[in-house]
Amino acid sequence: MNQTHLNNFILYLEEIKGLSEKTRGNYRLIINEFIRFLDVKETGQVDVSDIYSYLSYLHENNNAASSKCAKLTVVKQFYKYLKKIKAVGINVFEDFDMPKTPKKNS
Repeated sequence: MNQTHLNNFILYLEEIKGLSEKTRGNYRLIINEFIRFLDVKETGQVDVSDIYSYLSYLHENNNAASSKCAKLTVVKQFYKYLKKIKAVGINVFEDFDMPKTPKKNS
């Protein structure tokens, strides 16, 4: 994955979406974790099975259900951005059913 795309996405989050520095930092960490998980696979070569594998990876590493959903949401937003700038041909998350976020007990 081209690090420039990630840097431009973070800039987009700041300039267009108005996200805070802390939130942008968290997005960067999450996307880098996903990229490391992919190992040598390019972002444009990712398919739905890779996303399910990442979800399993998150589960095996004891991420809470809400954390898994949050991380997948960040990566989904990144792919939406990559599709918008035509860095990928398809947004693989369009065919991915996001897990339900667990309800908080009130």
